[in-house]
Amino acid sequence: MGDTPTTIELLGKAESIAIPTDYALLEELFAAANGSTGTRLLRAYAAMIGLCCPAVGRMCRASYSAHGYDAIGYGRQVYSWLHDQKVSIAEVSAAGAVLYPAIIMAAFPRDPEVAEALGK
Repeated sequence: MGDTPTTIELLGKAESIAIPTDYALLEELFAAANGSTGTRLLRAYAAMIGLCCPAVGRMCRASYSAHGYDAIGYGRQVYSWLHDQKVSIAEVSAAGAVLYPAIIMAAFPRDPEVAEALGK
């Protein structure tokens, strides 16, 4: 698991990543993006950005709990804030393409990662 990304790029600036450890949250983010396309996928990616990049989450002032722990509703607010900051659709997509696999790996580790964690 040493190849887990530590930053994403937004507006030419590296934003630190902190993948949540709460399994239910990881599963919610996975479910929001899984099979989604178009604006729904962008909102899922924006939710990932807001919840996995602490600085962005603070700056956008969106609250996951205020949205009833709905990733798409929360992501809509984060996406609007990102748009206001001039973050492009391409940047949101690129960041999501980095975060989504990291979330999948955190929620659903593969056998080699389990063995490594156990020291086998």
